Amino acid sequence: FPDQAGVSVDRDTPDSARQWAIKLDQSGKAIDWSVSFFDGFDLTPDVSFGGVTPTGNLIAKFRHNRTRVFGADAATTLGAYRLATEIAYTRTEDNGGGNPDIKNSHWYGIVGLERSFADNLTINTQFFARRVSHYSDPEDIANPAVKPFAVQNAILNNQYDKQQFGMTLRVAKKWFNETLEGELAGSLLLNRSGYLIRPKLIYAYTDNIKMIGGLEYFNGSDKTSYGRQDKNRGIFAEIRYFF
Repeated sequence: FPDQAGVSVDRDTPDSARQWAIKLDQSGKAIDWSVSFFDGFDLTPDVSFGGVTPTGNLIAKFRHNRTRVFGADAATTLGAYRLATEIAYTRTEDNGGGNPDIKNSHWYGIVGLERSFADNLTINTQFFARRVSHYSDPEDIANPAVKPFAVQNAILNNQYDKQQFGMTLRVAKKWFNETLEGELAGSLLLNRSGYLIRPKLIYAYTDNIKMIGGLEYFNGSDKTSYGRQDKNRGIFAEIRYFF
């Protein structure tokens, strides 16, 4: 959520964390698959207009609403290729789509293809799609107090557009008896400007010590979560010790 003069943030954390999930999966046969269900609180909060403070600041209300997610996935191998797909339907508290303060129910799906080569080279690509149910354009909201918060809510939850399409690519290579691994990963939106690039190196110094370093670079339209993440561009480093 962007820092704005004259706007205060009020975070409403659930008093109760009662959540549950169930999953049934099968593996080891020609096709691995699973189905799952989750009933709990959304980790990504909804943003709404929460009124005005005594000093005249507008209040951005952050609330973690209850959500239910139905999911399924399947994977198989075709010769040297591995094919996988996942789909999920998220039912929110605004299943009818009439409340701009709560994200709409939506579908999200991924289809991916991976190929491993003999010289420790792996290439993975995925296509993803999201579709918002009962979509309405937040820019069409007439109330000047509600509209800017509804727009922010839609952007942060990837619901500014009715449909969102994109793809990912990951290329990984290992050298020196698999002690050094390089990876270049990226994600790109196809119907609106936005992308992420993440190069990374992993070095196994010993059996107990692993060193990791990389870069995360976000860029894109301010109407996408990629563009909103550009302030989080940065270099990261880790040392892991196993015992």
